[in-house]
Amino acid sequence: MKRIILLLVLGFSILAGSKLSAQSYFDHAIGARLGYPSAVSYKKYISDYGAIELFAGQSEKAFTAGAAYQKHFPLSGDLDWYLGGGGTLKFPDSGIEIGIQGYLGLQYNFDDIPLNLSLDWTPSFGGGSFGGNYGGLAARYILD
Repeated sequence: MKRIILLLVLGFSILAGSKLSAQSYFDHAIGARLGYPSAVSYKKYISDYGAIELFAGQSEKAFTAGAAYQKHFPLSGDLDWYLGGGGTLKFPDSGIEIGIQGYLGLQYNFDDIPLNLSLDWTPSFGGGSFGGNYGGLAARYILD
């Protein structure tokens, strides 16, 4: 599995390598993330290709909040791919659980409307267990 992920990342890097010219990204956006966890999502670019995503929502009968850094790489036009990582805090009935998440995803920004869509895979480790089947679809309203 690690080899497949490495090959995908390497392949996307090669494809995006010749297209790393300046591309207009939004500054920040807010919306909903469906999947794991289903949450309110806020995304803010802190550099040309680096973004922070903050989220908070409900998952598996526990409130979850987290933050992640994502590095974006242009693919074609308004489509790019990203990878990154971050941390989560879960508040189940039994206390607090700390976790980590990885990110591998695609993002599309519409030209005509202030909408950003992303689809990602987020393998997670927390509470003593690994979850490799997590991910989400996010739709965010671009604020700038």
